Amino acid sequence: MLLTFLTTPLSEEIAMTFTVEFTPDAAFDQAVEAFAKAYGYQAALLDDDGASVPNPEGAGAHFVRRVREFIVETVRAAGTQTVTPAEPNLEIRPI
Repeated sequence: MLLTFLTTPLSEEIAMTFTVEFTPDAAFDQAVEAFAKAYGYQAALLDDDGASVPNPEGAGAHFVRRVREFIVETVRAAGTQTVTPAEPNLEIRPI
């Protein structure tokens, strides 16, 4: 499964698009579940009356939002420095 992340422009000079490949496809579901647990995602929320309602942001959308936020925040925090991957086996291929 391929997943493309479009970030909002970080400046006039910097905008990013990332494509991540999950192999096998089930790895995507595993990543979504891991992020849901790590970030406290709730499939149901309470409305103003205290009734349980479905979260308008699905678990997959939550995962995508959190990954996008992480990328943008990391690059912004680094300023003009080059950000290098933490894992040496990360493969970056041009699209």
